[in-house]
Amino acid sequence: MKKRHANLLLLVAMVVLPLALLGWQAYRLLTSDSEIQQARYDQLVEARLQQVDQTIQDYLSSLADDWRQRLPTWPLDARGLQTRLADEIRVRQLFLLGPDNRRLFPRDPLSSDEQDFVERLEAIWRDPSLLQARRTESEAGISAAPSPSLSSVFRKSARESDGMQSAAGWYMWHWGAGTRLLFWWRSPAGETIGLALEPARLKSDLIGLLPEDETADFSIRLRDAAGQEIYQWGSYVPEPGETYHHYPLSYPLSSWTLEYAGSQPTAAAAGFGLLLLLGTLAVVLVGLALYLYREQTRELREATRKVEFVSQVSHELKTPLTNIRMYAEMLEEQLGDDPGQRNYLGIIISESQRLGRLIGNVLNFSRMPPLHIREVDIDALVRQTLDHFLPGFRTRGLEVRADLQAGATLETDADMLEQILNNLLSNVEKYAADGGAVDVATRVADGQLVISVRDHGAGIPAAEQKKIFDAFYRIGNSLTEGVSGTGIGLTIARQQAQRLGGDLRVSDASPGACFTLRLPVIRGEMP
Repeated sequence: MKKRHANLLLLVAMVVLPLALLGWQAYRLLTSDSEIQQARYDQLVEARLQQVDQTIQDYLSSLADDWRQRLPTWPLDARGLQTRLADEIRVRQLFLLGPDNRRLFPRDPLSSDEQDFVERLEAIWRDPSLLQARRTESEAGISAAPSPSLSSVFRKSARESDGMQSAAGWYMWHWGAGTRLLFWWRSPAGETIGLALEPARLKSDLIGLLPEDETADFSIRLRDAAGQEIYQWGSYVPEPGETYHHYPLSYPLSSWTLEYAGSQPTAAAAGFGLLLLLGTLAVVLVGLALYLYREQTRELREATRKVEFVSQVSHELKTPLTNIRMYAEMLEEQLGDDPGQRNYLGIIISESQRLGRLIGNVLNFSRMPPLHIREVDIDALVRQTLDHFLPGFRTRGLEVRADLQAGATLETDADMLEQILNNLLSNVEKYAADGGAVDVATRVADGQLVISVRDHGAGIPAAEQKKIFDAFYRIGNSLTEGVSGTGIGLTIARQQAQRLGGDLRVSDASPGACFTLRLPVIRGEMP
């Protein structure tokens, strides 16, 4: 059974391991190809969105450059500023701060629009240095994203005049659900002019700058800080549940977002080709495995039928053999003192006993009988077993030297223990008779029963000592020539020893070999 399982595992390994290796390589190839395709897709999306972002930043930069050139020429009185404001279609409101950062325009009395404007910029009146603070994405609460350098949208132009420096830049603030954008410029003399952009005009200008391509295989949407869609282009229609890629614009419109949706990259054809090849190979390997497994199963069924046949025949032989032994023993009691007749009858009894042991081996090999645990006098059992072999030992000139020192009873299966001893003594009778003696000893040591059977024959080579416990294995040398045997006696003996909770070992005895059986004294240690 173990060999059958080992062959099955080997067969499975022959199929599973190559498939697992190829599957892993295919998975790595597909994963790597998918990652490359995804990286290219992400780069393409990022490049498209960066291009849109750059277009918007260029527009804001052009506004800033235009105002930096014209603001130095503006009159700084209230009437002049009011006139300029009326001419700037992109500006909704403006303010003027003096060198001491005091608001000079708009001045009281304020109109309703001016009052609203002043209230919105209350933070600037309290701390004008906010205008010159360089705002970054992290300060605005926006996650890091690739964007052009802030220098493209927030610049300082410097020129020396009376020992002072001019500066300019963008300032964004939130008002309600939306955002407001303001451009400021500080003159060399220290005055600061702020231009608040008209939100509707800003959105209109941006829409005019963005593409109008309705055939593109993607879709891009521009949303303001309130999440309202300002503009959308591209013909791609996302699948239900598909999410857009979000990309925040650069400062000062960092609260605005670009959203992108497009066809996702597909796996490369090479990966699918490999999967097809893998599937074909898998079918071939599985088919081969099934064929081999069926052939092996057929052979095992044949072997099982043979074993069952031998077992049945052996079982049938037990009844007439038992009768032969019984009548031979009865005849022995009725015979006179004729030594010749008694010798012949002893041979009949001995051979019937040996045949009984052989039949028992066959039956035990084909099926393991259940354990029948009871108290057993070990020394008496060993002595009784030796008595069964005495006629055969005398015929072959073997002297039995027994040293039985166990001196205790043991809870074990008497029949199984006797079978182990029968196999060991039978091997001495067949293979080591030329040694002239057999030593059998029992003792209890370290909580274990130790039974040793030692012969004085040719011994067992060290290379063969592990193999002799394999089923049907016989040493192929002069030791076994002319001696019949099945090669299952020691296999059964070790299996039975292990079922009793112990083990059976062999060692060199110089000369001869020594088999040592160890069993636990405590019944609880046995399976």
